[in-house]
Amino acid sequence: MRSWLMLTLAFGSLIGLICFFGVATLHRAKGVYAKLSELNQNYRHSEAALEEIRAGIHVSSMLVRDYLLDPSGLRDVYYRGELHGLYDQTEKELDELSKLDNGDNQSHLDTLRKEVNRYWQSLNPVFEWTPKQKLALSYQFLHQEVMQHTTAVLELTKEVHALNEASFRAQQADIAESEREFKQ
Repeated sequence: MRSWLMLTLAFGSLIGLICFFGVATLHRAKGVYAKLSELNQNYRHSEAALEEIRAGIHVSSMLVRDYLLDPSGLRDVYYRGELHGLYDQTEKELDELSKLDNGDNQSHLDTLRKEVNRYWQSLNPVFEWTPKQKLALSYQFLHQEVMQHTTAVLELTKEVHALNEASFRAQQADIAESEREFKQ
C-alpha cells in the first residue's frame, strides 16, 4: 500500500513537472514570437515611413519644377497647397521614424530631419518671386537648390535605411540566439 502511495506521488509529481515545464515552454515561445512580430512590424513601419519621405521629396521637387515652369500663375494656390500637404506628411513620417527608433539611429534621424527642413525652407523664396523673377531664376534655382537638397535628403534616407537594415539583422540574430537557448 505504501509503495502504491509513493508511486502515485512520484508519478503525480512527474506529471506536475511536465505540466509546469510545458506551460513555461509555451510562455517562452509566446515571448519569442511576440519579439519577432514586434521587430518585423517596426521594421515594416520604418521602411514605409522612409519610402513616404522619399516619395514626398520627389513629388515636391516635381511640383516646384512645375510651379516654376508655369508662366500663367493660375495654379499657384494649388502648388502651395500640395507642397504644404507634402510638408505635413513628411513631418508626420519623420515623427513616426523617431518613435520607432530604438536609440541606435537617433543621430542619423536628427540629421535627416535637419536636411529635410533645409529642403523645405529652400523652397520658400520661389513663392515670393514675381513672374519675371520666376522666368529668370527658375533654371538656376532648380539645379542649385532643389536638386542639391533633394539629393542630400535621398542620400540620408539611404543611410537610415542601411542602419535600419543592420539593426533589424542584429535583432534577428538576438532572437535566433534566444530561440536556440529556448530549444536547449
